[in-house]
Amino acid sequence: MSSDVVFGDSAESPLVGHHEARADFLRAVEQELLSHALLIVGEEGVGKRKFVEWAVSLLWCSKPSRPCGACSSCSKVETGNHPDLTVLSKAPSEDADPRGVGSPHEITVGQVRHYVIDVLRLMPAEASCQAVVIAGADEMNEGAQNALLKTLEDPPGSTQLFLVSSRPDRLLDTLRSRCQEWRLSPLSDEETKEVLPDADAGIVRLVRGRPGIVGDFGSVDLVGLLEKFDGCLTGVIPGSVFSEYALNVIKQGTPEGALEGDVHQAVLGVLHARVRDYAQLAGGFSNDALTSDLRPLDRVSDDFSTTRMEKAVLDASDDMNRHFQPTLVWNVLGQALRSS
Repeated sequence: MSSDVVFGDSAESPLVGHHEARADFLRAVEQELLSHALLIVGEEGVGKRKFVEWAVSLLWCSKPSRPCGACSSCSKVETGNHPDLTVLSKAPSEDADPRGVGSPHEITVGQVRHYVIDVLRLMPAEASCQAVVIAGADEMNEGAQNALLKTLEDPPGSTQLFLVSSRPDRLLDTLRSRCQEWRLSPLSDEETKEVLPDADAGIVRLVRGRPGIVGDFGSVDLVGLLEKFDGCLTGVIPGSVFSEYALNVIKQGTPEGALEGDVHQAVLGVLHARVRDYAQLAGGFSNDALTSDLRPLDRVSDDFSTTRMEKAVLDASDDMNRHFQPTLVWNVLGQALRSS
């Protein structure tokens, strides 16, 4: 069975960064300590899928300098055409799943049964094992996660399962405990520039080590949006003003033919990174992490809660993933943020 999703949004570029995680992974392979079920976690856009592509290529490449990136196996993995590799995510539309078991809102029980459990029972055609990647594993509903548990407890022979997640807190504890976890951190500015060689320096700072989120910005006025976000966080403007501005600036900046939901998701990712900047300030770190062309905050008020702000942004992202209603998403976010 072929992949449902091509591996990367940037398949033309090799994996950048994550050197420590790669070294640990290679060590686990050499010492035969690799689990049959791996949970790859990290913030949106840090390169989790590219890391999994690298990992699968390493497992299947026969060259001494594996993964070589040039052999038949590596090429098939990179393009998503390897017969023993299946990549599962929620369906972009109701009609996208030929078996009719998918949903644009979540990964369903039917998808897990058809594209994970049934696939892992097959003998590999070319590689040493069947590999299944669940992209956005935290988007599995509870039934889907429970359906996966038996496979994690008693996996068929010659299988490798990768769960990729930006929100591992949404996974059942019983599921997480059966996986070997690999955590990826945001890239450095230098590594981000390597991934985005043509990006403006301000954009590099705004994505804060998560280059994967930059592709969906369109022409959104991120500087203006973040100025309103700053004002909302510090109580200078009410949350409703921020919400109204966000809806307007995203609508104007969405390129023709683009998926509007992707633009909203990308902007929410930038706001999440912004909250991390303020967390650094609250912790007494230098404000160099803040974008230089925005008004920096000299201090963060005593009652500022980065945990509360981060939860508000992530909850808005969840709302968007499950039922994309822009007005609802941004109004709820604005209400959750500080109002004057």
